[in-house]
Amino acid sequence: MSHPPSSSSAGPHEDGTPTPIYTHERSLANKIAKGSEAGDILDQQLAMLGIQLVTQLNVLIKTSRIHGRTNAALDNPVDSILTLVKSLAADHPVVLRLQNDFLFLGDSHLKMSSQQMAVFSSIIEALNKWRIGGISFASIAESKDFREFAYLFVSLDPEKHTLVELQQALEAAGVKGIELEEPRVLSLQHFDLGLTDGNHGSGAANSPGGSEDPKQKAKALAKGGYARAAAAVGDLVQNTRAGGTVSFKQAKRAIQNIVELLMQDESTLLGLTNLRCHDQYTHNHSVNVSLLAMALGNRAGYP
Repeated sequence: MSHPPSSSSAGPHEDGTPTPIYTHERSLANKIAKGSEAGDILDQQLAMLGIQLVTQLNVLIKTSRIHGRTNAALDNPVDSILTLVKSLAADHPVVLRLQNDFLFLGDSHLKMSSQQMAVFSSIIEALNKWRIGGISFASIAESKDFREFAYLFVSLDPEKHTLVELQQALEAAGVKGIELEEPRVLSLQHFDLGLTDGNHGSGAANSPGGSEDPKQKAKALAKGGYARAAAAVGDLVQNTRAGGTVSFKQAKRAIQNIVELLMQDESTLLGLTNLRCHDQYTHNHSVNVSLLAMALGNRAGYP
């Protein structure tokens, strides 16, 4: 008989981040009863644990910038990550992937709430600095592996070292169960340069091999524009809550990018309005309504 998952009764950490859901069985999939809704339940659990993994990884990285890898301050985030990885990677390694400024757990998109936006943005920024497309965690990873990983991640300068050199440093330090992946897609910034100078074909001409599927390029551009618009909304919300000065420059830039993309490929961009997440209602809903309003105005003949 399968025991039900147990959850930590502890409250949030001092920095406001929630404690992870503790799971104790060998495989998370074995917890879910078989049935028509089993897949949805499993996906929900994976999404919750994925968000916790991002949160605890962010705590570990930030703490490692202040304390050494043997410091007791790393105990809580390391223990939490170990618990999560043991559950998520019981059957096979789990991959936290960054693609077009969206975070995925494997192939599942991790949808953040407005409260989690700062955490997600911090991890995305850190991964982008190292040009990391994904981090694979295996169940063989131990406490010392995560401590050494975090130490090297923050102590080496991504401006002076490559991703390959970081991976080699991990191997030289004897880190097991943590592998780094290169990005799977071309940099969106590369395509944006082509749009900025008015030459829409320059991105394809300079892309490796020049054979990238145009539909995939369009999707990548659309997702990037959507992500920047959602981030702009999040920044406005955060600045307002903090009582700071609200600047609309970032929002204007994001909206202009959306307008340009809409004029090029309306169907692809409007397809993103299917993104639904009740925890991120403000951000997704605001961007979705903007997209639909722009498309309606365009169809009605407004400039």
